This record gives sequence, structure tokens and C-alpha cells, in this order.
Amino acid sequence: MKARFLLTALAAILAMAGPPASAVPPGTPDGSLVWTPGQPVADRDVTFGVSVRDPDGAILSVRVDFGDGTYANLATASRSTVKDVTACAFGDTFTGSVRHRYATPGVYQAKLTVVAGSCPLTGVLQETNWIKGYELRVVSAASGPAGGATSPVGGLSGISR
Repeated sequence: MKARFLLTALAAILAMAGPPASAVPPGTPDGSLVWTPGQPVADRDVTFGVSVRDPDGAILSVRVDFGDGTYANLATASRSTVKDVTACAFGDTFTGSVRHRYATPGVYQAKLTVVAGSCPLTGVLQETNWIKGYELRVVSAASGPAGGATSPVGGLSGISR
């Protein structure tokens, strides 16, 4: 009886505490988009590096929207890949890069979009779309590399199931 009371009390305390504010739901894909040079210059190549991880499923696609109306699909897996037990048990990762050239100076909203397939015990594929936005300032060659800033755009980050 005493042990039962203690377990009930402990469960109530843990329920009130809730998850930490920074907790990411299990199975949520995560990734990053970085670019070089850090200060892009119009009409010159910019290399975008992508790193993506899905802790409990397979990465189905990775797309970079450059913010100027163009995009690049870096990875597209067939749905049969999702049935891979290894990806379900240990997760999946993707790293890659792509080059892009902005025609004109300006501020661009680049986006990294990941579609991942989780592998629930039911055997039903559940896709998760994960999007993270970045602000990118492209300067003219005459302006040089000084001045522009790069930063994540919080309003574009999100998870949808």
C-alpha cells in the first residue's frame, strides 16, 4: 500500500513537471543548412551544405528552396527504403551540398524541407514534413563581403504531421 502511494505521488509530480521546454518529440527529423561564403555575392557561386537526421525513420526527400523561385532536390528515396528495418531501428542521415548563384543582390528567405517516413509498430508509413527557414543577404560585387547578416528565421521553423 505504501509503495503504491509513493508511485502514484511520483507519477503525479512528473505529470505536473511536463517535458523540458527544449524537448523535441521522438522521431522528429532535424537538420541544418549552411552556406559559403558567409556573405554571398550576386552572380557568384554560393555552396549550400545540408545535414539532416531522422532518429527513427527513413529520409524520403531533402529540398533546398533558395528564396528566388528556384530550388534543388538533394535526396529522394523510394518508399521501399522506408521498410528497411535498419533505418527504423537506428534512424537515417543525409549530408550533401549544392551550388547556387543569385542573379541580383537582396534578402532571400531560403528554406530546408525534409520529408521523413517513420516506422511505427503498426507498419503504416507516417510522413513528417520538417521545414526550417533562413534569411540570407546577398550583396553586389561592388559592396564587397562586408555588411550582410545571416540568421535562422524562427517564423518558418515548424513540424507538421
